[in-house]
Amino acid sequence: MRADAQRNQDRIVAGARELFAERGFEVAMEEIARQAGVGVGTLYRRFPDRWTLVRAVSVDALLQLGEAARSALEEEADAWSALRRLLLRGAEERFGALQALDAATHQAIRADPDVTAACRELITTLARIVEDAKAVGDLRTDVGPGDILLLLVLLTRPLSALPADVGAAIPVRYLHLALDGLRPSATSLPGSPIRST
Repeated sequence: MRADAQRNQDRIVAGARELFAERGFEVAMEEIARQAGVGVGTLYRRFPDRWTLVRAVSVDALLQLGEAARSALEEEADAWSALRRLLLRGAEERFGALQALDAATHQAIRADPDVTAACRELITTLARIVEDAKAVGDLRTDVGPGDILLLLVLLTRPLSALPADVGAAIPVRYLHLALDGLRPSATSLPGSPIRST
């Protein structure tokens, strides 16, 4: 792909990701083109339908979170700090908003090989963070990497019933509460740890 075409594609994916997170997946393609600073024709040449764009945004979100996990693991002093940094980055990126698909689209996205590969990479890095944090006693032993990822998704999904200013503050506030709950505790969790999603 030519450099200018790649730039346009990256701008479209970034613009779509932002609008999908803010307003949902039904936002008009014309608005996405405007957000990306490209013509509608350029958008449709790169992404002939909404499905291909949603797929690209999903892969991009997983790859970016996977990269954030790797960076946190390499750069932070300990695994707990890496986990905290990763969750707060996921909240900042509104990761859960990008998972709020209807059931059929969600199943199709999960079956996509690129999505599967990106998710596998993310879970592998997250599993290492989780196990390292458990090994030194910083993380409760009855959670798995899938629990952490699902917690991030659930806490960063849009809450349309709340005023925008309240809804925007909730993910970070409740992630801080959840982080306290992830510390070792005398109370056992019901069920089994989720290893992957």
